[in-house]
Amino acid sequence: MRLPTWPIPVFALVLFSGCIFDTEKVDHPNAANLPTEHIEAVNLPTDPPEDSVLAEPNAPENQDSLPASDTTKAIEVEKSEPTPSLQPDEIQPPGERQPPQAIQSSEEPPSLPEISHPVEARPTLETPSQPASDLLFKSNFAGESRECWKTQGNTGKFSPSGCGDFNSIGSEGVTLSENGISRSGGQAMEITYRKNEQQAGATLNIKEDVVHYRAYMYFDKGFDFGQGIKIGRVSGFNESKQENDIDIILLAGSKAGDQCGVNDMGFLSLHFNGRPAGYDWGSIEAPISFQRERWYAIEFQVSLNQAGKSNGIARIWVDGEMVAERTDINIRGNLSDAVKLNRLRVGGWYSNSARGNKCVDPSQPSRLYLDDIAVSRTYIGTR
Repeated sequence: MRLPTWPIPVFALVLFSGCIFDTEKVDHPNAANLPTEHIEAVNLPTDPPEDSVLAEPNAPENQDSLPASDTTKAIEVEKSEPTPSLQPDEIQPPGERQPPQAIQSSEEPPSLPEISHPVEARPTLETPSQPASDLLFKSNFAGESRECWKTQGNTGKFSPSGCGDFNSIGSEGVTLSENGISRSGGQAMEITYRKNEQQAGATLNIKEDVVHYRAYMYFDKGFDFGQGIKIGRVSGFNESKQENDIDIILLAGSKAGDQCGVNDMGFLSLHFNGRPAGYDWGSIEAPISFQRERWYAIEFQVSLNQAGKSNGIARIWVDGEMVAERTDINIRGNLSDAVKLNRLRVGGWYSNSARGNKCVDPSQPSRLYLDDIAVSRTYIGTR
C-alpha cells in the first residue's frame, strides 16, 4: 500500500504510529508475550490418553480374532505401563487456561474397561480359512426350480439338460422338498428309495486332482439302511471308453444280517470301486451309526497321487471331526497325471444285493435329504 504524497498533519502521523507500533499498550489475552520455555510447556503430550489403549493403530481391528490368552496379555502390558503425568510446576499457561484434567491429576490412572465382546474359546477342530478360488461349487437349493426337478428327476435316466446349477438330474425318486425339511434356503434335495439298485441324485462336472465334497444329510424317520447305500461318489470318467478310469464311493452301510425289516446304520466308508489297474487300496471305514431325523455334515476328501508314487489321500469327516484317513495310497494306479477327477455325484444309489442278502429292497419307502452342498479343493468343514 503506497502512502499518499500530499502533506499529512504531524499530529495525525503521531496518532497513527502510536496505535500500530506501541506493543506495550496491547492488552489482548492471547498475546505472545510468554518466555520460550513456557510456550513449550503448554504443548499437549504426545503419549495417547488412557482411553485409547484398546484402539491403538497397530492393534487388530477385531479383538475376537485373538485367542483369549493373547488378549489378556496385551491388556496387562498396557496397564503395567501407564502414561506418565506431567508435574504441575512444568506447566504455566497464561491467563485462565488450564491443562487437561488427566495431566493435573497425580492419582493412579483408572483401570481399563472390560471388553464388551469377550473372546470365545476356539473349537477343538477349527475350520481353516478358505480362499475363494478354492471353492468350486456351493448350493442350498434356494434358487432351484422345483418343477424342473420333478420333471427331470423321475425319467428313469439321468437327464443331460440338468436343472439350475446341476449338470444332470435323475434317474428316479429325486425332487426338492415341499414338507419344510431343509437346513437352509427353504428346500433341500429329497430322495425316496423304494427298490434295490435305484439311483437318484444329480451330477456336477469338475476337473481336479484334489476334491473335497461336503453335504448336510438327513435320514428321515424309518429309513432302512441297506448294506451298500451310496451317498456320494467321485470319479474319473473316460469319455472315449464310456467307463470310469477311477471310481470312489461314499457308503453308509447297515450292520450285518439278512437285511429284512428296518436296519440301522453300522459303518461309513470311502470305498474304491474296482478301477484302475494297479491301485493299492480298498477302503477306509469308521464304525458309525447315524441317528434318524438329524442333520449331519458329512465330508470326504480324495487327493490323487502323482503317477508312480503312493502319496494319495483319502479322508472322511463327520460334523467337523475326522473319523477315517489314509495318506499313503496309490489311487491313479498305472494311469498318468493327465487323468483327473471329473464327475461328482450328489445323492445316492440304494444297492443291497452284492452280499446275497435275503431282503434287498427297502422294507418301506426311505427318504434321504441333502442340503448346503459344497465342493472345494481344500477342507470345507461345517461352515
